Amino acid sequence: MILLLCIHPDSRAESCPSPDKIRKRDLSRQYEWTVDEKTSLKDLLSVKKLYAVRIMDHGAYVSCHYTTPEWPIKLDMAPAQGECTFSREKGKWKSTETGQDVCMEKKSGNCGFTSTCK
Repeated sequence: MILLLCIHPDSRAESCPSPDKIRKRDLSRQYEWTVDEKTSLKDLLSVKKLYAVRIMDHGAYVSCHYTTPEWPIKLDMAPAQGECTFSREKGKWKSTETGQDVCMEKKSGNCGFTSTCK
């Protein structure tokens, strides 16, 4: 008996990349990744722990916040192609009046989200 499992790519939960994936430069090409202008490659490659996840600007992008030996940094992810929005998938979330969804999980790795594209 053969069982085929079909999963639509937009239907599975995503999460912020682990510090190990960042250090190995193993980030999904499905997204554009940005940091602020003060963050160096050395800073990015020294991430230690994911401590916060936010869906920003009414689902336009996801902001992943990490600790480093010196100061916190954030790595933002947005869809590389198409018009897509992010929404909550798993974990405890709280919406703010400014259009952010803030993950309230103690372990930020439990903050799951999905992207839906037009």
